[in-house]
Amino acid sequence: MLKNLQRVGIIFNILKNMKFKKILSLALILILSLNFLFAQNQVIPPTDNAENYIYKTVTKTISKPKAPLASLIFCPNDYVTETYTGTCEAEVDYWEPLAFGDDVFETVMPPHSIALEGDVRGYWFQAPCTFVMTTLYIPDDETSGLQNIQVMKFAAEPTLFPEFSEYTEMWYFPDQPESEYIVANILALEGEYIGILAQRGTYNSYASTPATINIDTYTIAISRFGSQNPIFNGEPAPQGSFWAESFGFISRVNFQYILPNGDPVTQIEGLSSGSTFPGGITTNTFELTSSGETCSFNVIVEDNEAPIPDVEPLPDVTVECVTPLTPPTSTDNCGYTITATTEDPTTYTETGTYTVTWTYTDQYSNTISQNQTIFRILDTTTLFQMLSHCRI
Repeated sequence: MLKNLQRVGIIFNILKNMKFKKILSLALILILSLNFLFAQNQVIPPTDNAENYIYKTVTKTISKPKAPLASLIFCPNDYVTETYTGTCEAEVDYWEPLAFGDDVFETVMPPHSIALEGDVRGYWFQAPCTFVMTTLYIPDDETSGLQNIQVMKFAAEPTLFPEFSEYTEMWYFPDQPESEYIVANILALEGEYIGILAQRGTYNSYASTPATINIDTYTIAISRFGSQNPIFNGEPAPQGSFWAESFGFISRVNFQYILPNGDPVTQIEGLSSGSTFPGGITTNTFELTSSGETCSFNVIVEDNEAPIPDVEPLPDVTVECVTPLTPPTSTDNCGYTITATTEDPTTYTETGTYTVTWTYTDQYSNTISQNQTIFRILDTTTLFQMLSHCRI
């Protein structure tokens, strides 16, 4: 600062010894010089998404890096259904795979209010649109330690305590590095219910409620959600231990996301939605036209129908000789003929009455059993007659 004042003084002394026209010119130089001096100490305000700032002569902004995207095309999960009665097929409708843009957006949680140790808390919300949750991050402004996050989907709005809810899908990220975004790539469809639990170390960084977050152009409410189980010990909170609460603090978890961009996706394997799928597994593969990236999922049509015996009931059988029994057959709904098996003897040497249990098993392990009565008789009186009659 002293040097700057000395410079101004020198300029002033020069101006006193110069004519008026030159004074105007040099006055302009003086104004520019002073503007330069003040600019040296200018502070540049940080951007909205900055997490850390380093203030020097001129402030610089350092943002946490965005995690790399694992995919820009997303397929549905495997579909599992049953064959129609008496057939070996089923019609299946699935949602078409989606292409997503590489512009990454980020939700920002409300500010920290209090840090508490113990049972895990979080928040739940209903997805206002379809998006992919690419990364997760627990703010580290008030708590430290490894990150532990559990994300779940629910079939309906989580019930209020003391009622409990069960998730339909779950992702668990234990003991994640302190200062890194956690790659998640979780697809959220419009209308789905999403619950998030989080602990940094053994603590929850809580925000006050009511609270909101922004997803795309939507501002949505997030509600208190929790479990009596911690998630920092390498184990997720167990199924059926979750509930919602109408008030109270919520654990803070930011997440980044991407949105559908409408790029064309082409099916290169399998059957289209609405087709009749055969029993078994059909793999469906889709390709993102712009990049060639693919994703796949299976349509699994399960046959849970047991075979139908060709003869019901089985007739009694009378045998006079040591002749193996002929196994009966059945017809499967998938068109196969199935020959019965048994663990009982199929030949008898001694007279008497026996019961044989025949079992039919199709390719999907569906079974049905039948009993058959066997009468073993010997009405011959001599060895010659027996040998002649049984042709032994």
